[in-house]
Amino acid sequence: MNYTKGEWKVVKTGSFKSAHWAVQTQNGIIAATSLTNAQLISAAPDMYEALKLAIEKLNNEGRAYERTIWVCEEALAKAEGKEK
Repeated sequence: MNYTKGEWKVVKTGSFKSAHWAVQTQNGIIAATSLTNAQLISAAPDMYEALKLAIEKLNNEGRAYERTIWVCEEALAKAEGKEK
């Protein structure tokens, strides 16, 4: 899958008439939307990688449950705006 690598983060902006939140990557603003949508969009790459890891680990004899669960929880926390 080809997507913009690096951190995607939620930023508050006043430059969009219909939105006050945006998702910013190293390539600039990619979406202007509500806060909850921006949080979910910004978590998309992390959730994608977490699911890839879960599938890989669970298919390899299921020995990495602890790490897999941690990665999935971190991605979900980001989507919910509860980053640590």
